[in-house]
Amino acid sequence: MLQRAERIAGGLYGLLIGDALGVPYEFHRPEAIPAPEAIEYDPPPGFDRAHDRVPPGTWSDDGAHALCLLDSLTYQKRLDCEDLGRRLVNWQDWGGPRRGRAGRVHPREGDPRARRLPGVK
Repeated sequence: MLQRAERIAGGLYGLLIGDALGVPYEFHRPEAIPAPEAIEYDPPPGFDRAHDRVPPGTWSDDGAHALCLLDSLTYQKRLDCEDLGRRLVNWQDWGGPRRGRAGRVHPREGDPRARRLPGVK
């Protein structure tokens, strides 16, 4: 049986991998998304990526917010909205999202918090 820490780590990996996998495809109409077997970190040729300057395997602000929440819960041992809020503001101030021309939020290039997943080129 998996230990609690292993279940938490598995859930976090699933969240970050799923988030990174979805970044190129977000903001598209459902009919524009490739078939499930064609979905990869690098979309098929000709697909108009949502964030063309973000390297494949980069998680979004959603993943970064989840990491802020995990940090806060780990440190405080409970939900502390003020601590979480400070962590989110720090993430925003020290490399958080910027708004693109279409108003979309995406990670800043070179942001250490917008990390690529291991093994992804």
